[in-house]
Parts: sequence; C-alpha cells; structure tokens
Amino acid sequence: MAISGLGGIGKTQVALQFVYFVKENYPEFSIFWLQAMGMESFKEGYMGIAQAIGIHQKLENEEDLMVLVQQRLSSKSAGKWLLIADNVDDLDLLRGQDQMKGLLNLLPESDDGLILFTTRHGAIAQHLAGSDIIDLGNMTERETIDLLERSLIRKGDSHGNKDTMDLLVELEFLPLAVKQVAAYVNTNRSSISEYLSLLRNTPEEAIAIVSTDFSDKMRYPNLASGVAKTWTITFNRVLQLDPIAADLLKFMSCIAWRAIPHSILPSTYSDVQLARAIGLLCSFSLIERRNHGTKLDMHRLVHLATRLWVAKSGQQGETTMAAFKQLSEVFPSHYYTDRETWREYMPHVAYLERYNLHHDSAERAELCMRVGKCLLVDERVKEATVWLRQSCEWREKNLSPHHTQRLTSQRYLAMAYRQSGQLKESMELLEYVVAMAVAVLAEDDPDRLVSQYQLAVSYQANGQTEESIKLLENIVCIQTHLLPHNDDRRLGSQHMLAMAYQTNGRVQASIELLEHITSAEAEKLAEDDPKRLSSQHTLAMAYSENSQIEEAIKLLTHVCTIKAKSFAESHPNRLVSEYALAMAYKDNSQIAESIKLLRHITTTEATFLAEDDPYRLMSVNELASCYELLPKESGTDQPTASFVGKFPADQGGQPVLSRESWGSEVTWNAFTTSATGFDQVPEHQELGLRSTSRSLLSRPRESVLGKRKK
Repeated sequence: MAISGLGGIGKTQVALQFVYFVKENYPEFSIFWLQAMGMESFKEGYMGIAQAIGIHQKLENEEDLMVLVQQRLSSKSAGKWLLIADNVDDLDLLRGQDQMKGLLNLLPESDDGLILFTTRHGAIAQHLAGSDIIDLGNMTERETIDLLERSLIRKGDSHGNKDTMDLLVELEFLPLAVKQVAAYVNTNRSSISEYLSLLRNTPEEAIAIVSTDFSDKMRYPNLASGVAKTWTITFNRVLQLDPIAADLLKFMSCIAWRAIPHSILPSTYSDVQLARAIGLLCSFSLIERRNHGTKLDMHRLVHLATRLWVAKSGQQGETTMAAFKQLSEVFPSHYYTDRETWREYMPHVAYLERYNLHHDSAERAELCMRVGKCLLVDERVKEATVWLRQSCEWREKNLSPHHTQRLTSQRYLAMAYRQSGQLKESMELLEYVVAMAVAVLAEDDPDRLVSQYQLAVSYQANGQTEESIKLLENIVCIQTHLLPHNDDRRLGSQHMLAMAYQTNGRVQASIELLEHITSAEAEKLAEDDPKRLSSQHTLAMAYSENSQIEEAIKLLTHVCTIKAKSFAESHPNRLVSEYALAMAYKDNSQIAESIKLLRHITTTEATFLAEDDPYRLMSVNELASCYELLPKESGTDQPTASFVGKFPADQGGQPVLSRESWGSEVTWNAFTTSATGFDQVPEHQELGLRSTSRSLLSRPRESVLGKRKK
C-alpha cells in the first residue's frame, strides 16, 4: 500500500495516524519505521530493526545484515508486523545501481506483514503498490481556511477576506505553505494582505520551479511554484532578521535534510547565537527540533527551495566550499568510541559528496580521508577504499611526493587494501610510502615509524614474517629510547612483535615480551581495559603453545572472569577467550571442565550464528570430540557426530578453520573490530595499538594454540 502526494501535503502525518490506529486496535503487530530518502538512512533504519528483533551478529557487509533482517521478517516466526517506508522518492534507489541491491530487493515479504510506502511521486507509488494507492490531493478551500485560521494568533484576520482567498490560490492550497504563511504573519505581526503583496512583487525568475534549476537529478515535475514563492520570501526575511540563521540555511542546503545533528552545525558562532538562529528558523517552520533538540529536520521542499535560493544568489560555489570545510573540521575522529557520531554524520557527508563530485579542494580531500578512516574501523572496507582513493587522487595531484598529508592518505589506502585482502597492492604502496618517509623524515619521526609499522603488519599478513620482525625490532628499539616503558605506542609495537615471534616459532621471546607488556599495562590500565585483556589473552596463547598449560589456564580463567562482567554472553571478545580456555582444559585432560564451557559456547552461538557457520560448527565438533574422550562407563550421553565434513576445505581436503585459529582473538575480527585496534588513537599514535586486522588470519593456524613440545 502507498500514500502518494505532493511534498507538504501530509503523507507522513496520515501514515502516523495509521500507525497509532494499528497500535491501539491491533497490539499484536510489531511496528517498524524506515526513512528511505537514501541508502545511508535506509541502512541505519535496518540496523535499528536488527537490534529490535534480536539480530546482533557482526557482519563485514552491511548488505548481509539487511538480508538477515529481510529473511527474519519474511519468516513465520516474525509474527505480524507493519513496516512504514517513508519518503521513497528515488527510483534509482529502489531499483539499485552500481552493483548494489535496490531497496525493493531488500524488503521483506510475508502474509503476516504489511508495508506502507509514502512518496511524492505517483509513478513510484504505482510501481510499489499497483492500484492500492491513497492519493492525497490538495485540501479543499474550507479545510485550508480552517487550517490558516487555527494557525494564526490573531483570529478572524483571514475569515471572509478576499486577500485570504487570493493568497490560498497562490499557495495552491498546500498545507505546508499555509502553515508557513501563518508562521511568517505571527512572527512579524504582519497581515495576510502584506504577505500577498510581497508574494506578488517577487521577480518571476526567483520563483521558478525548483527542480528546473538543478543538474543533480533532483527534479520534481509536479512541484507547485507557489511553494517556492512562499519560501523565497521567507528566506530573504530570515537574512534581514539574522544573517547567522541565513548561514545555517545555506549550510543545510548542502547536506541531507533529515536528522541533522546539532553538533554538525558551523561552530564559528557562540551557543547563544546558534540558539537564537535555530529558534528563528523554527518560528518560520523551516526546520523542526527533535530528540530534545539534538537533531533538526527540514522539509524536503524547503531544502530544495533553499538550494534554489542559494543558487540564485550566486553563492553556490562559496557555500559548497564552506560546507566541505565545516565537515572536514567537525567530522569525528576514527576512535571506535565515536562511532555513533560518525554514523550520524555519514548521510550528510554522503549527500554533500554525491552532488559535488567535481568539487576540487584540500578540504574535500581531508574529509574523504576522515570518512575513509572511520569506514575502515566500521569494517566497511569497500566504501572506505573509495573515499580514501579520492583523497589520494587529489593529494597526489596537488602535493609533493614527500608531503606528510599525501603520505598519510596513501598509508590509509594501503591499510584498506590489506583489510580487503589485496596484500600485494598494500605492500607495494606501503613500501613506496616508507621509502618517501625515510628520504625526508628523521629515524624517530612518528609518521615514519607508523608507516614502517603498517608495512610490518602487511608483511606478516603475507607470511613474510622475517621482514616483519626486522622492521618491528627496529621500531621497538627506537621507541625504547624515546618513550616510557608503559607508553601505548611502545607497548603496541611490542605486542605486534611478540605475535610475529610466536608465528616464527620464537615462543620464548614472545612470552618475555608479553610478560613485560602485561606488567606495564597493569600499572596504568584498569583491570577490564580491552588492551590489557587482549595482551593477557595473547600471553596465555603463548603459554599454551610453550606447553605451560597451567599458566595458560590460570591467565585465561582471569580473562574470562573479567570479560564476563564487561561483555554480553554473545559478545565475540568474550566467546573467543572462553573457547581458548576450553581448549586449554582439554589439553590439560580436564575434559569435564572443557565440556561445561563448550556447552555454554555452543548454546550461545546458536542464538546468533547460522547453523552452518564454520565457527559454530567448530565449537560443536570440539564438544563432540570432548565427549568421545570421556570414559565409556561414565553414563554420560556422548554425542559422537563429527561436523568437520561441513567446514570449507582447502585443496588438501583439510578444514580451512581449526580449533587453533578459533582460540585467537585475531580470528574473531571477522565478526568485530576489537576495541584495541589502530582506530583508537590519533594517526601519529597508531604504533601503540593491538592490530586485529583480518589479514593476520593468514598466520599458521597451529602457532596460535595447542602446539606442544615433545
């Protein structure tokens, strides 16, 4: 079913009334609301639905998450539901483009479900709902007069007035435009006659249909020119009353019109000035506050009219440049703790970029790099690569080969290549970056060291452990003379070196480093700090590999106890340590303890992993293996089915995964970005972190857990 009509006609309000009706009369229905104005807002909405229906699985591809939501709602177990898809106005978005699925391919289908679309385009409504369409036309003359009368502070001014009827005809009886007139008259203590006079005196070129003035595919053939007339007058009035409010309008014309975070607004003004400007825009009904004022909404037609107003003023280039500059300054760091903020900003950055692809500036290059870094942390590697490549292209064209900003963009692009499995490209680019850095930067320069560190990580991911160790030993040596023994950067480099030693069979050297790291971290980090827990987990793995099983069990028991207080049962960081402890118990012939822990793990994994998921199968297989080790006379029900045959196998017929790989926190990066990844500190401190790049999965499986000396 679809509700169709012109922007501002009341489609969303009708949809809301329907939602309240269903909620009151059919309480068995689950109700979901999606903003479908763009793919970013659609993804965000699906993430919210995923949480609401209990899908907590971490996936590399957001499209996979949306498919899971689609499948869950399409199943009988989902029960009855109503889904509102609001503002479905982009046909390309519906059909899909650039090898991406369209929204139609991601929507659920169920006899127990109903989808209600709202759109301003009749053709899209017909495409979505066939003949099942509610077409909202203009209000009647009587309805419009009543609306205006209710909206005016001074009652009676509009009743029976010829100017009122003339004005309503000019406005084409559009509810949003009528409310806008009332806001103007109330705010300025003006009159209908004065407003009509201003409207009729506006030059024709300033009130042309909004869509005809743009080359960015934002056309609305049925858009009434009266709306543009109304808002052009209001915009000019805002400019007279408060230039700061006008600047906010100009900035908002460059970003998405819904869910505008207050924190994204230009920060050159004081809080008082911003509050006054926002209040003025709200008083003219140009924007609305929501979420207790932390976010702002602008009607789509207001947004388009504002873009036209900016273009007509000859300030489009200047306004676009200012928007890129503002977003490049306020876009948050790539700390994982800031992820909610950057996810809120992402639709606005995407909108600005989409309609300004040919904008060429240092500000755009900086913004592209910031966005790319955050997308890397968010495991959206393909998207990150696109943004980072754009940053590199501008900087390679405009900056010298040795310029720090150019090298930084190239370094992050190389990291994206590594995370997407393009190890050759990653190493080639990082080798170039390191060569440039070595040529102009001092041996202890942070940018030089961090580039060498990333090259070492790529070498290790490619199995070039000796080359990785050589670089890391040099880095650690330099940092030993420069940094305190418990500095994050120094400890992070030592952690990576310890992992390289372990991969290379130098287990004792790895243990010595890790014991130093855990001791140093104990001096400065809380007991539940993710970095400290990660180091302890890695040390326990080294103990186990060195046949120090008792020490491994003791340390893993501590880690699991702490993680049980900090993480949910299904959190990957908790499960991976519990699995490692179960394997240590098994290696120590404590079969009963291993079974108890593995039963907990398999039960938990069943709540969020697919039945054929290789990690879930691995846990089940190990549980069956432990049961087989029990004495036959124990009387315990002992399942003996082996699930190894279900695992993806390499060319030699061996499972790609092993219990050893499951014991490594590195392996779990397929599900989550560790809170101890490179994303936690500014780029010059990247050395101080535990790398959990999925590229490290290429390390020998048997080196992680369970290999014993004989």
